[in-house]
Amino acid sequence: MTKVEWRFPPYWTPDGVRIHYITKGCDVQEDCGRKKKNNVLHCKRDWWNDWTCYECCNGPRCNYYVTLGAGNVKPQTLLISLTVILTSVITYLRI
Repeated sequence: MTKVEWRFPPYWTPDGVRIHYITKGCDVQEDCGRKKKNNVLHCKRDWWNDWTCYECCNGPRCNYYVTLGAGNVKPQTLLISLTVILTSVITYLRI
């Protein structure tokens, strides 16, 4: 389980800049799911507000993509396809 927080540090800073705090640990899948569900209203990921999110995972790559939003990591086939097509067209027109 990973807890990701975006908040002010516990010490004074001249700019008042928020920073990420990442806490990793082990928990039963059901307990992690419960924490994630109970915290859904505070997991907004807005840059101007403090927020806290929980990510649940298992296996050897657990928490590897936690800062990217592991549930949302998947290839964007449309973007990749358009990039390949545009690159091919530009290459063809330059020849």
